[in-house]
Amino acid sequence: MSSHKDKVIDLYSHFYRKLYKRDYAFQRKDVREVEAFVSRLDKIISPHSRGQRWYYYYFIYQFNYWCALDIKAFDKVRLQWLIGKKAVDRYFGRNKEFDFMLDRCGFVIKYHIIRSEFLQEEKENFNPSVARGIDDRYRALYFNQGEGFVRCLEQTSLYDPKSLYCLRCKFKVDCKEILKSSNEKLYSVRCSS
Repeated sequence: MSSHKDKVIDLYSHFYRKLYKRDYAFQRKDVREVEAFVSRLDKIISPHSRGQRWYYYYFIYQFNYWCALDIKAFDKVRLQWLIGKKAVDRYFGRNKEFDFMLDRCGFVIKYHIIRSEFLQEEKENFNPSVARGIDDRYRALYFNQGEGFVRCLEQTSLYDPKSLYCLRCKFKVDCKEILKSSNEKLYSVRCSS
């Protein structure tokens, strides 16, 4: 149980830091709630089915849900909102047909969440051509049109010099600049000569 507890604490801490630019100070009460959450999950889904990837998508779903709401009145996204009974019910009651969109949801884009930062096996097995293929599906929609450029900004990892769509796009200069200002690390990997 402790490894599942650690996964929950690590992911919540990382996402919290992305949102608020500071660490979350876990209290004893929080740790007890995490333990109750893991115990609740054990009754629903096998612990062996819940690896780092499962928890990653669970938290992406929950943070996206709360970040899409106007929570300024509530101050911050609280741990209890993400792991409480209602949150678990909401997650298991979701329409799974839209799970593929979690990698491109508003929360991921706004806070520059990079899945491979969390998932060690993805760091080791990352295949840029697969990622490019996924991005190219979005790039093809409304190619070289204003609406297509907006979709690219919202749903892709931005300019990629190995993509034929990017090389032929009339918005490539702007897209490249946006990539440079929003994700310097990715820009240096893709655009350094």
